[in-house]
Amino acid sequence: MPPVELSEDAQKVWGRLAPDLIKKKVLTSWDVDLFSAFCNATAMYYRAMAEMNGKDKLDTTGSRNQAAIDPAFRVMEKADAMMRATGQKFGLTPGDRAALKVGDDGGRRSGAARLLS
Repeated sequence: MPPVELSEDAQKVWGRLAPDLIKKKVLTSWDVDLFSAFCNATAMYYRAMAEMNGKDKLDTTGSRNQAAIDPAFRVMEKADAMMRATGQKFGLTPGDRAALKVGDDGGRRSGAARLLS
């Protein structure tokens, strides 16, 4: 069950990823806050992406009629960095999964072998 503080979009991210992470013993009660931050960053990324859709350029006119990067693009950049930083801790990329060690099987298996079993 996702924390109630998460936005509806962040709860959808939780619902998509958390069950398998819990099953694989990657996500535990100790990790809820950090994984919530990942879910919020992912939701923020997709909201900013939706705002950017339909725009034909990444810049906008800022103060004094100077070109400026679209604020939604900046949000996407920051959210992407947050997703990468927190997502790696949960093995959410293939490279990160290879190094992840979870569970308690006496050290017989490690990395991806544990997650894929």
